[in-house]
Amino acid sequence: MGPQRHESDALRRVRLTRRTLLAGAAGLGATAVLAPLVRTLKTPAVARAASAPRGHAVIAIWQNPETLDPGASGLIAAGYVATNMFDPLIWRLPGMRQGQEYFPGLAERWEVSPDARRYTFYLRKGVKFHDGTPFTARAVKDTFDHIVHPDTRSRGARPALGPYVRTEVKDDYTATVVFKDPNGAFLNNVCTSGFSPSSPTALKQYGHREYGQHPTGTGPFKFKEWVPGSHVTIVANEDYNWGPPVAHHQGPPHIAEITFRSIPDASTRFNALRTGDVQLTENLTPSDVGLLQRDASFIVFAASVTGMPYSIMVNAKRPPTDDLKVRQALQYASDQNAIVEALYAGVYKPAHNIFLPTTIGYDPSLDGMYRYDPSRARTLLEEAGWRVGSGGVRQKDGQPFRLRFVNIA
Repeated sequence: MGPQRHESDALRRVRLTRRTLLAGAAGLGATAVLAPLVRTLKTPAVARAASAPRGHAVIAIWQNPETLDPGASGLIAAGYVATNMFDPLIWRLPGMRQGQEYFPGLAERWEVSPDARRYTFYLRKGVKFHDGTPFTARAVKDTFDHIVHPDTRSRGARPALGPYVRTEVKDDYTATVVFKDPNGAFLNNVCTSGFSPSSPTALKQYGHREYGQHPTGTGPFKFKEWVPGSHVTIVANEDYNWGPPVAHHQGPPHIAEITFRSIPDASTRFNALRTGDVQLTENLTPSDVGLLQRDASFIVFAASVTGMPYSIMVNAKRPPTDDLKVRQALQYASDQNAIVEALYAGVYKPAHNIFLPTTIGYDPSLDGMYRYDPSRARTLLEEAGWRVGSGGVRQKDGQPFRLRFVNIA
């Protein structure tokens, strides 16, 4: 296992971004924030509660969204934008309140059948989509039906939806999502932007394929403009007043406009930040992060994410890594602490598990399964028949030990 990821994936950072925009605080969860913007955003919410949204934030992201349809996209960058334009049925906000992880969103409350095949949501009243369409149970049904429709070509939400059968509209404010088989993961999945309700009016008007160019949610920001390969701009929804109950501010955002600029190159993002062209950015090189940490003009945020750590993938079907002992030897021969210090300037934490600690299913007892032990690695290679030959290179059946790296993730 390689280093743990902190500033690359969207799940926790996007949630942090949304929450802090609503609260009017500084931590937007990106790699660095310019101090002047921090001071502006830290203005007490009470003092600005009656004023209209103001200011324009520019955030540099490393991906180009392929669509702005949260139910269709499979990219992190689209999630950044969507989480500000769309509200989930449920908010999952670990650590926001002791003993509680899930909070009401567009659903005031919910029930899960004992077999995890039926999820019933009792919806909030008085919510409207950006196009003026009232939010009702019909929107929940149309959204999930849109996700599973072949024309949507969903890359993320459809696989995560699992054995979906249908959504039953009980009344205007009650919807039940039905699965063929138990789907215990759905409660977590429904908290993400990929399952956030879309306007039924917009879905019908633009169709499954074109809706991604006209995203219409209930969130604190509304879609303004998308120039593929360049930027996405969203503007404040001044009618918004249904933020999560644990947010410091449930009303309209304090920022009037946000532009997400697509800048794939890390050095270019860093330069844009230093020159003030952008106020926030992400995924900078560890050396650049170190420079910013030592510069009082910037604030650096590192947010834990879910999933797998950075890893080197091996092919378990081709030699020499088709041998379990060889794969185990590689694990024991890897000094994660030294790798993180040498290559990542200590910015990341060493990973000793197939999952990151914030991931559901993470088992801390596995952290000690493979620790740096070169002696054990040598023993396993010997047992596998790879013995030291001429020039100190291990050989087996006259062939030198070679590894071909096919994918690094």
